[in-house]
Amino acid sequence: MQLSVYIKALANPKCRAAAWDAHKKLSQDQSYSLLKTVSALWNFLRYEKVIEFNGSFIVNTFFPPFPGLSFSQIMKGFSKKESEIFQSLKKGKRIAPISCYIALTNTCPYHCWHCSAAHRKNSKDMPKSSVIKIVKELQSMGTPIIGFTGGEPLLRNDLEEILSSIDNRSTTLVFSNGYNLTEKRARSLKKAGLFGIGISLDSYDSEAHDIKRGHKGSFEKAIESMKISIKAGLFTMIQLVASKDLLKDDGLQKILEIGESIGVNEIRILEPIPSGKLINASKDIFLTRDERQQIIDFHKKANSKDYLPIVSTFAQFESKEEFGCSAGVYHCYIDASGNLYPCDFVPLSFGNTLEQPVEKIWKLMNDALGKQPKSACFAQEHHDDFLQSTIDNTFPLSPDNSLKICDKCCSGKNFLPGFFRRLQ
Repeated sequence: MQLSVYIKALANPKCRAAAWDAHKKLSQDQSYSLLKTVSALWNFLRYEKVIEFNGSFIVNTFFPPFPGLSFSQIMKGFSKKESEIFQSLKKGKRIAPISCYIALTNTCPYHCWHCSAAHRKNSKDMPKSSVIKIVKELQSMGTPIIGFTGGEPLLRNDLEEILSSIDNRSTTLVFSNGYNLTEKRARSLKKAGLFGIGISLDSYDSEAHDIKRGHKGSFEKAIESMKISIKAGLFTMIQLVASKDLLKDDGLQKILEIGESIGVNEIRILEPIPSGKLINASKDIFLTRDERQQIIDFHKKANSKDYLPIVSTFAQFESKEEFGCSAGVYHCYIDASGNLYPCDFVPLSFGNTLEQPVEKIWKLMNDALGKQPKSACFAQEHHDDFLQSTIDNTFPLSPDNSLKICDKCCSGKNFLPGFFRRLQ
């Protein structure tokens, strides 16, 4: 634990005011327990690293900066009645996602080995006006993090206009290969309101990275883009998929050292998921329990060192000991055609946001998934069910098929992940 940064946060009047405001709202629920809430937060934070960035405090990019209007929106998404917020928090139930990622385009100059957008029905990319309508709806619901992905989102020349339409109720992120990021573009994105950018880097070795990304020179471009992003004042992340070969070769540590040398703020670690190009992949591509534990151990060890970037891992954050799988519960994904999914890796569509309000589709999906986090990754647990529901491996599945799968997979009482159990 970094006592110095916590002391600094406690000494900050805005932090104290925000914490007191949250306490007052939670106190309106008679079941609220300050002791259990503090204990649950402390148990979570002991393996995280908090840093100060531009006057705010960042745990990782699963959360918006604290304090701030976007952080306060987290409360809004639990319940419309303040007297029921803590009850909903204890069960992990939300009426709005904490984060929603929107694919702005299906187009990408790279051919990544793990691309989750492969095997999907593609139509024209949503026009700017439709994307702006969607983000306005998400903000009205109380969604504090809105991310943009693709394809390659930097190919959208109107990205700045989209970002400019989002007010400070939401923190904005872009996830990119680094393609097409110049100093001028980075400054333009920052001016438009972008908070942070995640640049993909799947190996410390330039040749291995280029092969994985299917594009010669992608390693050098990724490194250059990180430096450009930092110079522009953007919160800068390395995002990587921890493959088996990377784990065997001490690759996580080597990428962490690259991030430290450049000065990135966070290393965000995913793992191979049976989706997109990997929907029919051999099982030996996916991580074992021991390999996932290796990532968790790395997460904990790296975050104990003050001089290193934040390390955030889905293996730790979405484990059954912490918050569990967020798909369709406190996260969702909208593809470039407007279809709303539980997450990028769960190819179930519950409706199209160009045809129906986001809030209506979210509620349908959230109800179908049981309204609370799962103890294991939904995409990994049920990808066989996805395959059995399609003839030609084309996704997303229709809302009718998606609801049938959820009815089969999500019925019965679900085991609550550790963070929520600690609030009981």
